[in-house]
Amino acid sequence: MVAGLGVAAAANIDELRDADLDIGPWWWVAAAPFTAAASVVLPLAWHRAVAGLGGRLESRRAVEIWWVSQAARFVVTMVGSAAGRVALAAREGVAVEVAAAAQVVELVLLVGWTTLLGALPGRDLPVPDAVRSALLAVAAAGLVALPWSAAAGLRLVGRFRPGVEARQVDRPALIGASLLYGLNAVLRSAAFVLVAAGLLPVDAGDAVPLVAGWNLAAVAGIVGITPAGIGVREGVMVGLLERRFGLGGAAALAAAWRAWELAFELASVATVTVLGRRRRRQSSTT
Repeated sequence: MVAGLGVAAAANIDELRDADLDIGPWWWVAAAPFTAAASVVLPLAWHRAVAGLGGRLESRRAVEIWWVSQAARFVVTMVGSAAGRVALAAREGVAVEVAAAAQVVELVLLVGWTTLLGALPGRDLPVPDAVRSALLAVAAAGLVALPWSAAAGLRLVGRFRPGVEARQVDRPALIGASLLYGLNAVLRSAAFVLVAAGLLPVDAGDAVPLVAGWNLAAVAGIVGITPAGIGVREGVMVGLLERRFGLGGAAALAAAWRAWELAFELASVATVTVLGRRRRRQSSTT
């Protein structure tokens, strides 16, 4: 995918050079709190998923575990971050099957909410109405059914691992986790629109297609087997937004958003690592 983007860029170098940019840094200042809030909401959503499946984990430690393990996705894709999260949660006393099930729940909810927002109708998006309606129906059904399907999943695992089927699923906690994952998607979508407004000539009518385009690209990045979805997400984003902003503008936005998210993710990993070490050092001296 990255190589394909390089070939496409070389073939359309003139259009890339003619990108119509409208730099407005104050829009980026406005976007920062949304991205920062999402950086906290997302690990707290995972914490609620763990609790909903019968696990017990301190919320502060959950945020630390989520972000430390998240760094692995830049090297070995989401599989590495998920495995790291399961291992670190197990060290804190969370049963392995619960930690693993929480990763499945997270994946379903991330895909479900981003697909739901990606199905929003938007002008200039090359997505047929039939496809949009199908995505909306599937995503909504999956999100509604998850608190009950999670219990069925644990019962299925219990056939192979005695004792698992006896675990009680806390449906209100799983519903809370789902709402937090939805809030995360809304916060990141808002940040993306503001970042776009700080880079391109965006008007009010562009908000919905930008939200839909970002979320559809995010789904592709989640299911694409590349480190952090690099290349896959950008390729889909450019393909969806090219008609409205041109190849150069869409490519510039995709690159800017990747840099924006990377900066916040690295800052989050660094922050929780420093605070975690400080907390452990204080605990060892008391």
